[in-house]
Formats: sequence, structure tokens, C-alpha cells
Amino acid sequence: QSVVEQENQKKQALDQILKSNQEKRKKEQEDEEGEDKSEKEEAEAEDSANAKIKEEPSETKETTPEEADKKRKRDDEDKDEGDTTQGTNSLHMDLGQITMQKQQILFDMAGTMSRLTPLQEAIEQQHRNLNYVKSDISTDKTVCEVSGNFMSSRDADERIAAHYAGKQYSGWKLVRDKYGEMVQK
Repeated sequence: QSVVEQENQKKQALDQILKSNQEKRKKEQEDEEGEDKSEKEEAEAEDSANAKIKEEPSETKETTPEEADKKRKRDDEDKDEGDTTQGTNSLHMDLGQITMQKQQILFDMAGTMSRLTPLQEAIEQQHRNLNYVKSDISTDKTVCEVSGNFMSSRDADERIAAHYAGKQYSGWKLVRDKYGEMVQK
């Protein structure tokens, strides 16, 4: 469970990073739009200053307002392409960083999973050992009808023979035999 919780926390952290990056991009775009407006105002002021200089008598051909508008539009388009390229590069960098973070998270998950498998096997082995001990205590023992001692069904023949030849077994056998004789009289 803790591994799953850790992965969920990592996922939430990644989502927060993505959200903050999106907010940064949005703010940068708003800032760029504000800069574009101020740059346009500066360009217009510069164009008007240039126009005043050109109004002085000269032998060169005067440009019409339509031609000046076309030139201004071309200049604006060139600026927009530069801004778009910069924004695209920024997005690529952000995407690269996010991809690296994702790869790190996946690497961490793989490491966690590789440590988890041996732990699961150890847990299964301990569970089997516990079941063996339970079965050893509960089903493996029998009670001797003469002496009342616990005997294991897995005992070797020598151990069983030693029980029948032992002092407790012999003593209880004598007591039971004497009791049997008394009951018959």
C-alpha cells in the first residue's frame, strides 16, 4: 500500500508541476502581448518620426500610406514569427523536463517493484512455515492410551519403541492392569 501511496504522491507532484508550468506559460504570453503592444506603439512613434524626416524635400520617391502599412505588417509578422519560435522552444524545453521527470518516476517505480518481489516471496515462505508449525501442533500429535503422553506420528520407530519401554508407560500399564483385575472381581 505504501508503494501505491508514494506513486500517487509522485503523480500529484507531477500534476502540480504541469499546472505551474501552464500558468507560467500563460503569464509569459500575457507579458509578451503587453510587450507587443508597447513595441507596436514604439514602432508607430518611430515610423511617424521617420515620416517627418522624409517629408523634408528630397529627390527620392515618397511612399504612400498603403505601402507604409504593408511594410509595417511585414515587420510585425517577422516579430510574431520570432516570438512563436521562442514560445515553441520554451514549450519544447518544458516538455523535455517533464519527460525527464516522468522517466525518473518510472525508474523509481521499477526499482520499488524489483524490491517488492523478493519481499513477497519471503512473506509467502513465512506463511508456509507458520502453517507448517500450526499443522505440526494440531494434527501431528496423538495421545498414548496407556500413559497419556503426546506422541508424534512422525517419530522414528526407535523413539516409539523407547516410549513403550519407558518408565512412565510401564508404570501406567501396571496401574491399568491392576485396575482391570479389580473391576473383574
